[in-house]
Amino acid sequence: MTKAALVLDPYERQARLSPAFLCLAPAMVMAVSLYSSQLWSLWSLASLAVTVGVMYLLADVARSLGKAKEEKLRARWGGVPSTQVLRHRNEVFDAMTKRRYHAFLAKKIKVNFPSEADERVDPTAADAVYAAGCTWLREATRDKKKFALLFGANINYGYRRNGYGLRWLGLGICGAVIAWTFLRHGLVAFEQRVAAAPDLESVLSAGEVATVLTAVCMALLWLLYFTQGRVRQAAFFYAERLIVACEVLPATARKGLARKAKPKTMDERATSKGKDRSV
Repeated sequence: MTKAALVLDPYERQARLSPAFLCLAPAMVMAVSLYSSQLWSLWSLASLAVTVGVMYLLADVARSLGKAKEEKLRARWGGVPSTQVLRHRNEVFDAMTKRRYHAFLAKKIKVNFPSEADERVDPTAADAVYAAGCTWLREATRDKKKFALLFGANINYGYRRNGYGLRWLGLGICGAVIAWTFLRHGLVAFEQRVAAAPDLESVLSAGEVATVLTAVCMALLWLLYFTQGRVRQAAFFYAERLIVACEVLPATARKGLARKAKPKTMDERATSKGKDRSV
C-alpha cells in the first residue's frame, strides 16, 4: 500500500482510510473547535505531511487490527464464510444449485469435490477442497468492472472488519477527547467555571459543545454499528456473491474468446470454402 493508493484506490480509501478517519474525527473536531487560532498559525506543508503520515499509519493499523480480529471471528463462525456456504450441510444455496457450483469449480481446479458422505467422514479434507475452489474464484473475479457488486461487497466487508478492529482505539480516543475538553485547564478551574455559570448551558463554550457531542456520537457509532454481528453479515454477503460468480464466469469466458477471435480475410474464407467442397 502506497500513500497515493490510500487515496486513489477505492478499496484502500473506503475500507482502510475511512475507518481511520472516523477514529481520528473527535480529535480533529477538537483541534478545530478549541485550537483553531493556534492551528492556523502553525499550519504548513510540514504539518500537512505529518497529518498524511498519521492517516497512512492509522490505516495500516486498521488493516492489521482488522485481520487479527478476522481470525478470531472466523473461529467463532465455524470457518471461512465462503468455505461454509459450499458445504453440503450449509443451507444458503439449495442442493441442486450447490451441486452445479461444485461441478463447475471441480473442473477449474481439477479436483473432485467431496460428496455429502465424504464431507461427513472427513469435514477438514472437504473444507480444504472448498477453500481451493474459493481461492480460484477470487483470482478469477479480480476485474472490478465486470464484478462490481462483488467488489462493493468486499469493500463493505473490509470497512466493517477494519472498523471493528479499531473499535476500542476509537472509543479510547472519544473518552480522551471528552476528558481533555473538561479538564484541560485543571479540575479546579472547571469547578470554578461550573460554580460561576448562571445556568447549565453556560458551562461549555460552543466549540466545547461541538467537541463533546462529536465524541459522544462517535462512541455510540463504535458501540452500536461496528459490531461482530455487522461484520458477520457483510462477510457472508460477500461469500454468497463470490460463489454466485460461478453463474457469470462461463459467459464472461465466452465473451473473452469471441473478442480474441479475428475475422477471416477474403483469401482465408475462399480457402475454407475450397476445403469444405473437397471433403
